[in-house]
Amino acid sequence: MGKFALLLSVALSLGLAPAPLKAIKPPEREKLQGEWHLDGGTTTVLAIASSSMTYLNLGRATNAYVLACDAKKSPKTYDVSRGGHLAFVGAYKIEGDTLTICYRSAGGPRPVSFDERGPFREVFKRKKP
Repeated sequence: MGKFALLLSVALSLGLAPAPLKAIKPPEREKLQGEWHLDGGTTTVLAIASSSMTYLNLGRATNAYVLACDAKKSPKTYDVSRGGHLAFVGAYKIEGDTLTICYRSAGGPRPVSFDERGPFREVFKRKKP
């Protein structure tokens, strides 16, 4: 009787075990954060922190901006400001370790596609640790 009770309690405890939790996706801002290198072997680096974006053109100028993103729009959008003034409006997408940005100066319309003519388009690869 003791073996049966033990087997029954094990079977019941396994049957009542909670289902595994779904993988929790990191917030969009966390996906953007890090160091990105312009695809194509150039020395341009894009460093993104919580609310800042810095272009590092190694050996040349460094441009720092305040970053605001809206991941709820389609495509996802971002604005960068410097000195309290809007500098660029753009759209972005992340596919694995690839970040594609498409942007225009603040006076122009925000890009609505990554294939349209006119806006700047850059593809970055995430720097591996």
